[in-house]
Order: sequence, then structure tokens, then C-alpha cells
Amino acid sequence: MSNMSQQTRAIITSLTGILILVINIIDAASRGSSVWNFVAIGCGAFLLFWGFTEIARGSKPPPQ
Repeated sequence: MSNMSQQTRAIITSLTGILILVINIIDAASRGSSVWNFVAIGCGAFLLFWGFTEIARGSKPPPQ
């Protein structure tokens, strides 16, 4: 697998995590929180930080 496809997948994963977080936070604020909101928020946070970790791993150091 090329480095570009891995970085693209990491960016998409991070954006998906942000989307899940935003949707569930808005839902919890408007209808009240539930266990499923907390589960979904946890999943969104995991995807967000996993994506950030993969982006950081794929970054090359600047040339010297």
C-alpha cells in the first residue's frame, strides 16, 4: 500500500470521527443524552485520534 493512500485513509477517518462527534453532541444537546450517545461519542473520539496518529506516523521529517 502506498503512503498516499494510507494518509488519505487517515484523513478520511479523522473527518468521520469529527462528523460522528458533532452529530452526537448536537443530538445529546437537543434530545438529552443517552447511553448510545456516549458510545457513539467514544467511537467518534477513537476514530479521530486514530486518524491523527496515522497522519503523524505517515509524515516525513523535513529535509535537512
